[in-house]
Amino acid sequence: MLSAKKQQLATADRIAIVASTACMLVALLCSVDESFSKLALPVVLIAFGAVFYLALLTAGLTTELNSALGKLPSTSGEGPYTTIAEIRRQLRWSPRSYRVAALGAIAGILVTAGVFGAVCWTTSEPFTSRHAVGSSLYLFCILIVELPLIASASRMPGTFKENISLLGQGDA
Repeated sequence: MLSAKKQQLATADRIAIVASTACMLVALLCSVDESFSKLALPVVLIAFGAVFYLALLTAGLTTELNSALGKLPSTSGEGPYTTIAEIRRQLRWSPRSYRVAALGAIAGILVTAGVFGAVCWTTSEPFTSRHAVGSSLYLFCILIVELPLIASASRMPGTFKENISLLGQGDA
């Protein structure tokens, strides 16, 4: 039986997959036909909510990882910082396809930035297909980048504290 935390992470994993798929569909449909942009706004707003929710979970996981590694905030209020090596070790329980997709999504963010630049929209202007495609692609990439950490934490046996030797404390 999964703990409440693991169930929450497994649900977040599914939310990320569904929201990223919806974003990609919106981007494809709106790039083909401008009339889909009116239907895209609710999907983009819901996907933004999913990104925010997953970002909060990711921040919590990073805090939990730092705690398991014995890293405490400094008296100056800075840190603690999780290193790339520590995050890489934690991703061992994430499916390889998620990790590869996340690397592709990082490249996707750069390509989207090169093509669309910043996507800015206000309620005083119409939501165009450019807004729909650009924002959907950005949200898709962000969701995919967050997915490996959440998926790994949901699939990891036990907690960070129980797996501390696998997370780097025992490594020389």
